[in-house]
Amino acid sequence: CNGFSALRTDGWTAEGASEGASKQALAVARILAIALYQEELEVPMDIETAMERAMRLDYGIEFERFGTNDINIMYHLVTSYGLVVPVPFEIFDHVVLDEDGNAKVDPTFTQPKSLKKPYLVDPAIQLMCVWLLETGKRVKGKYGFLGETLLPFEALSTQIVGSAITAATTVAQEKRKRIQSILKDTLNMQPKSSSGKTDPDNRADPDNKTDHVQEAWDALEDVTPVSVWSDFVLNGMYHQQSAMSLNEPTIPTKPENFEEMTTAQVMEWMETEKNERLNAREARMRLNRWDGLETKQVDPNFGSNPRELISELDTLDGFDASCQETAVPTFDMDKKLTGGLLKMREACGHLEKTIRETEAPQFNPTKQNFCPSLTTVAEGSSNLADGYVSTAGVRKITDSAGKFVKSEVGFFTVCIQAKDYFDSSTIKYENIRKNRDRVYDSLLSITFGSNRLYCVASREDKLYLKKKYSGEAADGTSFYVGFPTDKSPLLTKSMDKLDERRRQSQKTDKNAYRITTRQDMNVVRNIVSWMRDSLDKINTQSRRGKENNENAGEMDQFEDEDAADDEEHDVEPDGNATRRDD
Repeated sequence: CNGFSALRTDGWTAEGASEGASKQALAVARILAIALYQEELEVPMDIETAMERAMRLDYGIEFERFGTNDINIMYHLVTSYGLVVPVPFEIFDHVVLDEDGNAKVDPTFTQPKSLKKPYLVDPAIQLMCVWLLETGKRVKGKYGFLGETLLPFEALSTQIVGSAITAATTVAQEKRKRIQSILKDTLNMQPKSSSGKTDPDNRADPDNKTDHVQEAWDALEDVTPVSVWSDFVLNGMYHQQSAMSLNEPTIPTKPENFEEMTTAQVMEWMETEKNERLNAREARMRLNRWDGLETKQVDPNFGSNPRELISELDTLDGFDASCQETAVPTFDMDKKLTGGLLKMREACGHLEKTIRETEAPQFNPTKQNFCPSLTTVAEGSSNLADGYVSTAGVRKITDSAGKFVKSEVGFFTVCIQAKDYFDSSTIKYENIRKNRDRVYDSLLSITFGSNRLYCVASREDKLYLKKKYSGEAADGTSFYVGFPTDKSPLLTKSMDKLDERRRQSQKTDKNAYRITTRQDMNVVRNIVSWMRDSLDKINTQSRRGKENNENAGEMDQFEDEDAADDEEHDVEPDGNATRRDD
């Protein structure tokens, strides 16, 4: 509590809520960086050297400095906040005096040469830090930490990804992991491929598909996450106020016998289809549907100037939403989130301009105010993803000789589909493929940019990441990048507890009655009794007599048990089973 109080006081005494939120977010992000990215320490075996390092706390991780006064970082995290605990050097417990009275390490002591993790971050502290990133400026009040917050599976899995990327931006740039490494090596993600072949260059094949997931995954290999300022992000995770959905046009479906229809029959069918759509449009207009909906027609060259996205959006023409609802593909998105994303993309444009105007080889793109990644979760059900993590990233471009040429700043989003399935529930790959294809629709590039990675968060045994999917929905592409949440290095215990609360069979086992009628039980007992009497009449001297007796024993056992558990098979289901856990 004292550490939390000091963190709150230090953060919110800064000028302005945004600066206070930034300082607080930076502190908690660094604590998470220690939990995720600290490096192994070679323990000094000399007493003086060990004491000097233990006092300075200059080991384990090298942080990025945000401003000239950002010094003694680890010392403050340990001593001022008390939220990080250094692992003691064991040599201090094995100090003896030599013949001259000088302190030395006991010659018989053999300490391990290194500490794999020289700092400890308690799971409760990890949860508090993730929670503080999620709430942002909303926790400013005195009793803010006691308030309620929404962290269901969709939000928590999104926040873990966002926290891992945000924490990485606090590490010194030369030591910082690339975004793909954060997802792959830290969060244990990997693409889920399917059987079949794809050839992106073979556009003549109508069945050929581009592997968007694999392309997005490969694009993150050499991208370093960086911090760009956004006051919208400092409010914490954004819970969308309106549904996000991709609306596909309703196209008339030709009848099965269309090729055999006469011209008159075709004209009659077309007239019927036209009248149905006109009647539906008139009904929407009578109900005043979408009268308050603000619409935008985006030009093909939208975003050509990435530093003026908001002003360009304000000047776009609208259209009649009621009239055109089923005629053209449309994308519904929360207004505030749209503004927040476009402002972040503008910040990326300004950062790239600054890099170009500076002596690039000496320029450090992280020398600015700290700001977390943007995290948001969808409102209600969505035919896209459940959560989104957006961040700026820098890619260094070199020539054929490996010489640095320039830095490119991009905007990258991880789109997370949360599937907290248990027991017999399975991932429905046909639905996943449809959601994946929608995520890569060009309409989403208007707000999220062109760099989007589709991810599915679930338990490891539901993702089947070690084998290709070969069911009916297989199309030769990667279906998603799987995030095994039960293997997350962050909030492992919290995810386990959440799993226990969400598992339907566990909730039923601990909190429910299972009820039937005595009449039904008597019917079952009578059937079992009749079957046992029938078996007793069979000639027991036959070679199958022993088996019959065993069958009778099984019938006795049936009276005491409701049903045998299904035998488990190590075979990936095709996703057609009925879902019992949501």
